[in-house]
Amino acid sequence: RIARVSDAPLRGRTTIDAWKALAASGDWDALVGRLLAEHYDPAYHRSIERNFSRISTARRVSAGHADSDAFSRIATELAGD
Repeated sequence: RIARVSDAPLRGRTTIDAWKALAASGDWDALVGRLLAEHYDPAYHRSIERNFSRISTARRVSAGHADSDAFSRIATELAGD
């Protein structure tokens, strides 16, 4: 599937070749880390900027932990605004 990404003009040949080498060697942790950091995260951030024009003024919250107590605390905080 990396071949499909390699057709995109957003990535350079060196980056694509590095991803392919990681896949070929079975270094999945490194491959996933690089794909997230170099491909998916930038695309996500571009989408956010394009579709949510007021993102720079949005309130930011931090759960601290990904559990129901943390999410309940955040929901309560946001509902109080």
